[in-house]
Amino acid sequence: EALRSGSPALRRDLEARDQRADRLQRAVTEYLSRLLGRSLTQETSQRALALVAAADDLESAGDVVVRDLLRLSQKKERTGQGFSAEGWQELEAYHAEVLALARETRMALAEEDPERHTACLERSFNLRSRGGMLRIRHIERLARGTPESRESSAVHLDVLHALGQIQERLSDLNRAIASRA
Repeated sequence: EALRSGSPALRRDLEARDQRADRLQRAVTEYLSRLLGRSLTQETSQRALALVAAADDLESAGDVVVRDLLRLSQKKERTGQGFSAEGWQELEAYHAEVLALARETRMALAEEDPERHTACLERSFNLRSRGGMLRIRHIERLARGTPESRESSAVHLDVLHALGQIQERLSDLNRAIASRA
């Protein structure tokens, strides 16, 4: 939505959410670190370590949204660049897939379901391949001389990269939890 509308209100909302996520991540990490300083069973220690890693991965994914995607939306708005219709559809579809992975990961965490985390890892692997394919499709549009693709190429490729980084953080989180099973 930030790339579509360039809404300053949306940017402020996302930045505020990121600050809240930063605070929550610090609180979770501090709490679990204190727990790890106590005498715990090996299973409880492994679970606490996995949760620290999960909190860090989630916070890192949020940082990509604020640091990269919001910056790119501002750049797109400032330069007046637009994506080709085909490129925009691909970005929206890829974003929807990454968002679906995030929702599925959240459900796996809430249900403490290692099998669901494993399914998320498979989905993440497919998304990694999809991101590579979308880069190639963008380059093909450049080769065909699509004007919008030339104008917005740097932003387009950076958006793909940012979405890929979010997917990778979610993959790291799912891998950490699934490996405990």
